[in-house]
Amino acid sequence: MAIDAFQNIHRVMPEISNVSAIMWHTSMLEKLSPEQISSYFTPTELEECAGFSHTQRKNEWIAVRIALKRLLIQDGLLKNPKHMSVRKTKLGAPYIVIYEPDTGRYLQLNCSLSHKDKIVFAAYAKNSKQRVGIDMEKRSWRIPCLRRKFVAERDFLIEKGDYIGDKTVLWTFKESTSKVRGTGFRCGFCNIVCNEKSLGVCEIIDEENSAYIGHYSWYGQYAISIVTDVIPYEEEHHPEPHKYGIFERLSRARRLKRLQTERLNARKNQIIRI
Repeated sequence: MAIDAFQNIHRVMPEISNVSAIMWHTSMLEKLSPEQISSYFTPTELEECAGFSHTQRKNEWIAVRIALKRLLIQDGLLKNPKHMSVRKTKLGAPYIVIYEPDTGRYLQLNCSLSHKDKIVFAAYAKNSKQRVGIDMEKRSWRIPCLRRKFVAERDFLIEKGDYIGDKTVLWTFKESTSKVRGTGFRCGFCNIVCNEKSLGVCEIIDEENSAYIGHYSWYGQYAISIVTDVIPYEEEHHPEPHKYGIFERLSRARRLKRLQTERLNARKNQIIRI
Protein backbone atom coordinates (compact mmCIF):
# COMPACT_ATOMS: atom_id res chain seq x y z
CA MET A 1 0.00 0.00 0.00
CA ALA A 2 2.70 2.47 1.02
CA ILE A 3 4.61 1.97 -2.23
CA ASP A 4 1.49 2.69 -4.31
CA ALA A 5 0.75 5.80 -2.30
CA PHE A 6 4.19 7.26 -2.82
CA GLN A 7 4.30 6.62 -6.56
CA ASN A 8 2.50 9.96 -6.98
CA ILE A 9 5.22 11.89 -5.17
CA HIS A 10 7.39 13.56 -7.79
CA ARG A 11 10.11 16.17 -7.89
CA VAL A 12 9.46 19.66 -9.17
CA MET A 13 11.92 21.61 -11.34
CA PRO A 14 14.93 19.35 -10.65
CA GLU A 15 17.07 21.62 -12.85
CA ILE A 16 17.32 24.11 -9.96
CA SER A 17 20.59 23.11 -8.31
CA ASN A 18 20.22 24.98 -5.01
CA VAL A 19 16.66 23.88 -4.17
CA SER A 20 14.95 20.52 -3.87
CA ALA A 21 11.16 20.47 -4.30
CA ILE A 22 8.38 17.89 -4.36
CA MET A 23 4.61 17.61 -4.90
CA TRP A 24 2.01 15.12 -3.69
CA HIS A 25 -1.76 14.63 -3.61
CA THR A 26 -3.57 14.46 -0.27
CA SER A 27 -5.87 11.72 -1.57
CA MET A 28 -2.89 9.35 -1.35
CA LEU A 29 -3.20 9.46 2.43
CA GLU A 30 -6.15 7.13 2.06
CA LYS A 31 -3.72 4.41 0.95
CA LEU A 32 -1.76 4.71 4.20
CA SER A 33 -2.82 3.14 7.47
CA PRO A 34 -2.87 5.23 10.68
CA GLU A 35 0.20 3.30 11.81
CA GLN A 36 2.10 4.16 8.64
CA ILE A 37 1.22 7.83 9.01
CA SER A 38 2.20 7.86 12.68
CA SER A 39 5.60 6.36 11.80
CA TYR A 40 6.55 9.69 10.20
CA PHE A 41 5.87 11.87 13.22
CA THR A 42 6.99 12.37 16.79
CA PRO A 43 4.41 12.57 19.61
CA THR A 44 4.86 16.35 19.64
CA GLU A 45 4.07 16.59 15.94
CA LEU A 46 1.05 14.33 16.28
CA GLU A 47 -0.21 16.49 19.14
CA GLU A 48 0.11 19.58 16.94
CA CYS A 49 -1.77 17.86 14.13
CA ALA A 50 -4.55 16.81 16.49
CA GLY A 51 -5.19 20.48 17.18
CA PHE A 52 -6.72 20.96 13.71
CA SER A 53 -10.47 20.49 13.70
CA HIS A 54 -10.90 20.73 9.93
CA THR A 55 -10.20 17.44 8.13
CA GLN A 56 -8.83 19.06 4.97
CA ARG A 57 -6.45 21.26 6.94
CA LYS A 58 -5.26 18.23 8.88
CA ASN A 59 -4.67 16.23 5.69
CA GLU A 60 -2.71 19.11 4.15
CA TRP A 61 -0.56 19.37 7.27
CA ILE A 62 0.18 15.63 7.24
CA ALA A 63 0.70 15.27 3.48
CA VAL A 64 3.06 18.20 2.99
CA ARG A 65 5.30 17.06 5.87
CA ILE A 66 5.37 13.44 4.74
CA ALA A 67 6.31 14.63 1.24
CA LEU A 68 9.06 16.87 2.63
CA LYS A 69 10.46 14.11 4.85
CA ARG A 70 10.51 11.65 1.97
CA LEU A 71 12.29 14.23 -0.16
CA LEU A 72 14.99 14.62 2.49
CA ILE A 73 15.31 10.83 2.72
CA GLN A 74 15.73 10.62 -1.07
CA ASP A 75 18.38 13.35 -0.91
CA GLY A 76 20.31 11.46 1.76
CA LEU A 77 19.89 14.10 4.48
CA LEU A 78 17.52 12.05 6.62
CA LYS A 79 17.31 8.41 7.63
CA ASN A 80 14.57 8.41 10.23
CA PRO A 81 11.56 10.68 9.45
CA LYS A 82 11.07 11.28 13.16
CA HIS A 83 14.46 13.01 13.28
CA MET A 84 13.13 15.96 11.26
CA SER A 85 10.58 18.54 12.26
CA VAL A 86 9.22 21.75 10.74
CA ARG A 87 9.47 24.80 12.98
CA LYS A 88 8.64 28.47 12.48
CA THR A 89 10.41 31.76 13.06
CA LYS A 90 8.83 34.64 14.97
CA LEU A 91 7.46 35.90 11.66
CA GLY A 92 5.92 32.52 10.91
CA ALA A 93 8.41 31.46 8.22
CA PRO A 94 8.96 27.67 8.30
CA TYR A 95 12.34 25.97 8.54
CA ILE A 96 13.43 22.39 9.09
CA VAL A 97 15.61 20.96 11.83
CA ILE A 98 17.27 17.60 11.22
CA TYR A 99 18.85 15.62 14.04
CA GLU A 100 21.96 13.68 13.04
CA PRO A 101 22.30 10.81 15.54
CA ASP A 102 25.76 9.83 14.28
CA THR A 103 27.22 13.21 15.24
CA GLY A 104 24.67 14.46 17.76
CA ARG A 105 24.36 17.67 15.77
CA TYR A 106 21.38 19.49 14.32
CA LEU A 107 21.14 20.72 10.74
CA GLN A 108 18.89 23.70 10.07
CA LEU A 109 17.66 24.53 6.56
CA ASN A 110 15.09 26.98 5.27
CA CYS A 111 12.00 25.54 3.65
CA SER A 112 8.66 26.60 2.23
CA LEU A 113 5.28 24.88 2.12
CA SER A 114 2.26 25.43 -0.08
CA HIS A 115 -1.01 23.73 -0.97
CA LYS A 116 -3.91 24.28 -3.30
CA ASP A 117 -7.07 22.21 -3.46
CA LYS A 118 -5.73 18.69 -2.72
CA ILE A 119 -2.17 19.21 -3.95
CA VAL A 120 0.70 19.89 -1.55
CA PHE A 121 4.00 21.45 -2.57
CA ALA A 122 7.17 21.54 -0.45
CA ALA A 123 10.75 22.70 -1.00
CA TYR A 124 13.94 23.35 0.96
CA ALA A 125 17.12 25.30 0.23
CA LYS A 126 20.24 23.15 0.14
CA ASN A 127 22.41 26.03 1.37
CA SER A 128 21.72 26.84 5.03
CA LYS A 129 22.38 30.53 4.32
CA GLN A 130 19.77 30.74 1.59
CA ARG A 131 16.04 31.31 1.94
CA VAL A 132 13.35 29.85 -0.30
CA GLY A 133 9.70 30.62 -0.99
CA ILE A 134 7.23 28.66 -3.09
CA ASP A 135 3.66 29.15 -4.22
CA MET A 136 1.06 27.40 -6.30
CA GLU A 137 -2.00 29.00 -7.87
CA LYS A 138 -4.70 27.60 -10.12
CA ARG A 139 -5.19 29.33 -13.44
CA SER A 140 -8.26 31.54 -13.12
CA TRP A 141 -9.78 34.68 -14.64
CA ARG A 142 -10.08 36.02 -11.09
CA ILE A 143 -6.31 36.64 -10.90
CA PRO A 144 -6.21 39.28 -13.68
CA CYS A 145 -9.15 41.03 -12.00
CA LEU A 146 -6.86 41.65 -9.01
CA ARG A 147 -3.99 43.01 -11.14
CA ARG A 148 -4.12 46.49 -9.57
CA LYS A 149 -3.20 44.93 -6.24
CA PHE A 150 -0.10 43.10 -7.40
CA VAL A 151 1.06 44.09 -10.92
CA ALA A 152 3.87 46.70 -11.10
CA GLU A 153 4.46 48.94 -14.12
CA ARG A 154 7.93 47.48 -14.68
CA ASP A 155 6.84 43.83 -14.48
CA PHE A 156 7.87 41.96 -17.62
CA LEU A 157 7.19 38.40 -18.75
CA ILE A 158 8.16 37.07 -22.15
CA GLU A 159 5.17 37.31 -24.48
CA LYS A 160 3.36 33.98 -24.72
CA GLY A 161 -0.09 35.12 -25.80
CA ASP A 162 -1.56 33.93 -22.48
CA TYR A 163 -2.80 36.91 -20.48
CA ILE A 164 -4.45 34.89 -17.70
CA GLY A 165 -1.48 32.55 -17.42
CA ASP A 166 1.00 35.43 -17.20
CA LYS A 167 -0.90 37.13 -14.41
CA THR A 168 -1.20 33.83 -12.54
CA VAL A 169 2.57 33.34 -12.77
CA LEU A 170 3.20 36.90 -11.59
CA TRP A 171 1.01 36.32 -8.56
CA THR A 172 2.89 33.15 -7.60
CA PHE A 173 6.25 34.92 -8.00
CA LYS A 174 5.23 37.74 -5.69
CA GLU A 175 3.65 35.41 -3.16
CA SER A 176 6.82 33.28 -3.17
CA THR A 177 9.00 36.37 -2.72
CA SER A 178 6.93 37.50 0.25
CA LYS A 179 7.53 34.08 1.81
CA VAL A 180 11.28 34.41 1.29
CA ARG A 181 11.19 37.77 3.05
CA GLY A 182 8.86 36.49 5.76
CA THR A 183 6.58 39.50 5.35
CA GLY A 184 3.50 38.04 3.66
CA PHE A 185 1.10 40.55 2.11
CA ARG A 186 2.51 43.36 4.28
CA CYS A 187 5.31 44.03 1.77
CA GLY A 188 2.89 45.24 -0.93
CA PHE A 189 3.05 43.10 -4.05
CA CYS A 190 3.18 46.16 -6.34
CA ASN A 191 6.56 46.97 -4.78
CA ILE A 192 8.01 43.70 -6.08
CA VAL A 193 9.17 43.86 -9.71
CA CYS A 194 9.56 40.72 -11.82
CA ASN A 195 11.62 40.65 -15.01
CA GLU A 196 11.69 37.38 -16.96
CA LYS A 197 15.24 37.06 -18.32
CA SER A 198 14.76 33.72 -20.04
CA LEU A 199 11.80 31.41 -20.43
CA GLY A 200 10.83 30.24 -16.95
CA VAL A 201 13.53 32.23 -15.10
CA CYS A 202 12.83 35.63 -13.57
CA GLU A 203 14.89 38.32 -11.86
CA ILE A 204 12.97 39.83 -8.94
CA ILE A 205 13.70 43.10 -7.11
CA ASP A 206 11.85 44.39 -4.06
CA GLU A 207 11.45 47.97 -2.79
CA GLU A 208 14.68 47.66 -0.79
CA ASN A 209 16.52 46.75 -4.00
CA SER A 210 17.18 43.22 -2.75
CA ALA A 211 17.54 40.67 -5.56
CA TYR A 212 15.89 37.28 -5.91
CA ILE A 213 15.83 34.56 -8.56
CA GLY A 214 12.54 32.94 -9.50
CA HIS A 215 11.69 29.84 -11.52
CA TYR A 216 8.21 28.83 -12.63
CA SER A 217 6.52 25.94 -14.34
CA TRP A 218 3.04 24.56 -14.90
CA TYR A 219 1.50 21.51 -13.34
CA GLY A 220 -1.72 21.02 -15.27
CA GLN A 221 -3.84 24.09 -14.50
CA TYR A 222 -1.56 25.12 -11.65
CA ALA A 223 1.27 27.66 -11.92
CA ILE A 224 4.06 26.83 -9.49
CA SER A 225 7.04 29.03 -8.64
CA ILE A 226 10.22 28.75 -6.60
CA VAL A 227 12.03 31.90 -5.46
CA THR A 228 15.35 32.17 -3.61
CA ASP A 229 17.28 35.17 -2.42
CA VAL A 230 20.69 35.80 -3.97
CA ILE A 231 23.59 35.10 -1.65
CA PRO A 232 27.16 36.28 -2.41
CA TYR A 233 29.22 33.68 -4.19
CA GLU A 234 31.93 32.51 -1.88
CA GLU A 235 34.97 31.29 -3.73
CA GLU A 236 36.64 28.28 -2.23
CA HIS A 237 39.95 29.19 -0.73
CA HIS A 238 42.76 27.14 -2.18
CA PRO A 239 46.09 28.02 -0.59
CA GLU A 240 48.84 28.68 -3.06
CA PRO A 241 51.47 25.97 -3.19
CA HIS A 242 54.52 26.92 -1.16
CA LYS A 243 57.27 28.34 -3.35
CA TYR A 244 59.89 26.39 -1.41
CA GLY A 245 60.24 22.62 -1.24
CA ILE A 246 60.22 20.68 2.02
CA PHE A 247 64.02 20.48 2.32
CA GLU A 248 64.46 24.16 1.51
CA ARG A 249 61.86 25.04 4.15
CA LEU A 250 63.68 22.96 6.77
CA SER A 251 66.98 24.60 5.88
CA ARG A 252 65.47 28.07 6.10
CA ALA A 253 63.91 27.22 9.47
CA ARG A 254 67.32 26.13 10.83
CA ARG A 255 68.96 29.33 9.59
CA LEU A 256 66.20 31.41 11.14
CA LYS A 257 66.58 29.58 14.45
CA ARG A 258 70.35 30.15 14.37
CA LEU A 259 69.91 33.86 13.66
CA GLN A 260 67.44 34.17 16.54
CA THR A 261 69.91 32.46 18.88
CA GLU A 262 72.77 34.66 17.73
CA ARG A 263 70.68 37.78 18.22
CA LEU A 264 69.67 36.66 21.72
CA ASN A 265 73.32 35.95 22.65
CA ALA A 266 74.37 39.33 21.31
CA ARG A 267 71.83 41.04 23.59
CA LYS A 268 73.11 39.08 26.60
CA ASN A 269 76.72 40.03 25.88
CA GLN A 270 75.72 43.67 25.51
CA ILE A 271 74.00 43.60 28.90
CA ILE A 272 77.03 41.96 30.52
CA ARG A 273 79.41 44.60 29.11
CA ILE A 274 77.22 47.40 30.38
